[in-house]
Amino acid sequence: MIYYQLSPVWSVMMKVDSRKFFIALLLFFAVVSGIGIREYYSAKSAHIQKIHDGLVDASSTSSVIINGNLIDPLLLNQITPVEYATYVENLTKLAYSHHMRQIYTVILDSNNTLRYGIGNISTSSANKPIQTLDSIVENKEKFLSILKTNQPLFELDKEEGEHTFYVPHTTTSGIHYLIIAVSEPVSLQQQSQTAIFDTIAKSIIIFLGSLPLLILYRNMLSDTAERLSEEVETTNKKLYETTSILDDRIEEKTKELVKEGFLDPLTHLPNRYRLFYDMDRNQYEALFIIHLTNLQELNHFFGSAIADSLRQQFALFLAKLGIDAYRLGRDEFAILIKHKTVPTDINAFIESLFQSLNEHPFNVLHEKITLNIRIGIDTNEHLSLAHADEALAIASETGEPFFIYDEENELEIHQKEHLDIASSIREAYYDGRIICYYQPIISTQTGKILGYETLARLIDKDASILTPHNFLHIAKKTALYPEISREVIRQACETFQHRQEGFSIHLCSYDITNAHTLRYIEETIVITNTAKQIIFELCEEDIYRYFSEISLFIERMKKLGVRISVDNFGAGYSNLMQLLHLNVDFIKIDGSLIAKLTKDQKYINAIKSIHLFSESLGAMTIAENVEDDETFVLLKSLSHVEYAQGFYIGNPGHLTF
Repeated sequence: MIYYQLSPVWSVMMKVDSRKFFIALLLFFAVVSGIGIREYYSAKSAHIQKIHDGLVDASSTSSVIINGNLIDPLLLNQITPVEYATYVENLTKLAYSHHMRQIYTVILDSNNTLRYGIGNISTSSANKPIQTLDSIVENKEKFLSILKTNQPLFELDKEEGEHTFYVPHTTTSGIHYLIIAVSEPVSLQQQSQTAIFDTIAKSIIIFLGSLPLLILYRNMLSDTAERLSEEVETTNKKLYETTSILDDRIEEKTKELVKEGFLDPLTHLPNRYRLFYDMDRNQYEALFIIHLTNLQELNHFFGSAIADSLRQQFALFLAKLGIDAYRLGRDEFAILIKHKTVPTDINAFIESLFQSLNEHPFNVLHEKITLNIRIGIDTNEHLSLAHADEALAIASETGEPFFIYDEENELEIHQKEHLDIASSIREAYYDGRIICYYQPIISTQTGKILGYETLARLIDKDASILTPHNFLHIAKKTALYPEISREVIRQACETFQHRQEGFSIHLCSYDITNAHTLRYIEETIVITNTAKQIIFELCEEDIYRYFSEISLFIERMKKLGVRISVDNFGAGYSNLMQLLHLNVDFIKIDGSLIAKLTKDQKYINAIKSIHLFSESLGAMTIAENVEDDETFVLLKSLSHVEYAQGFYIGNPGHLTF
């Protein structure tokens, strides 16, 4: 009966490839062995952790029974036999409940002698509970080391299986002692081996029980697999034909996408990514970054559509030069110069580039305008966009039309100069050599002084006086700048708190956006009671760029009674709509307009227009940089400018009381 039930299964098993079967069997035993080894180490780790936790728990509980208040009486033999027996009994119960062989204490007395304290198994007599540690003197060095480091120690005994946990303590009187817990003998090897054998046995039983079913299932799937194999082969042929068609189409589309990804959509010049691609694969002599410096102003004046048209015209201009031109973004372009492209040196090429630009007409609404550029150049062996960009920043900072990056000479010198200036600024600040000069502002009609403009000065180590032009742009790049601003504000407010005249202080975007500086301004104005005298001058460019922040600042200052002046008005950033929404008291006409007042009638007309605009705001005008008598007399005769300031009116200097 059994034979007929098993024979179908056995016949199916006989169909199995014996070679594959034995490979599978070996693989199974390898997996089982791996699981067993893992279980061995897992069980061993778990047992060690269990032993450690038990020892820690026993030691922690023992520290409640054996505490610092017990040690001193033990040393002084002030514990009665009954009390001692009670402690021994409690420790014995604790050792039993925690499966500990022994819990005891070792004390380092004032003579640096290790002494046995108290434990669940004690060799001491009832009358002498403290004895010299003769029975375990071989552990003396270990005990002293633990007491010295004051760190607990967990010790495994691989031979006898008695594991120990040492916990150092110190009484309030400075006596050091150990609480030592020793576990019952536990064989880690035996328990871990038991775990591995259990795992292997279970795995073999499961394997042997499921093996016939797995073999039967495998052979049942064999026919299905053969049928599916034929279907897959037929499908693969069809897929191959389809894939060939798709590959061709994908290749065409990829080429289109790569081309689009390398082109700037506005100018159709290669973009930044194509620049990197070309620099990686070709050798060039120089890399130029070209910044259109006046395009933002033109964008503001004519609108974004005209600005985009100018960008396109400039791209065509570069393309006609026959050089590799790229657009990096917004108002920045780049060109790569090959050696054969430039027959002469780089400086000659730069000169010809500027000349070609000046001669090239750029059209806006049937009017010809000039595009101004500034260039950063890298000519080193390994060209870098970062180097060219750094050269462009230096050119912008110094006002030069271009700057050539030289990693060995000019740039290092330039950077060293900056570091030296920054160091000088820091020393001057901490030495109290940042001071304030004051330049008078007078009425053009009466000559009466309206107030003084506060001008920062730095006294150098050689006693020379440096103007902000020589150090302030560097200071703004350091963490010390807010401190310098607050120092100027403090000096000016303290100077004028005992005077009647007004005074102005120039603030920039760094000051307006610094919350700590704003709080300091408000506190200083209130403390010195100078709100009615002070005028804060805000640069027209900052108003244009930080309109929201400056609007909030003006509202805060007006609540205190402070007056506001727009500085450098007419320098090229005017947004009349923005100014109409600001509550300002003075318009300071930029010195570039005042300087040409006596040379061209159109500048006089411009001054009159500014005066009319100021009247519409309810503000008065101040002329900057009045340098000669002719200009001052003309301003006075026009009656369109209420106040004037400049070297003709008075030089900046100290105020005398």
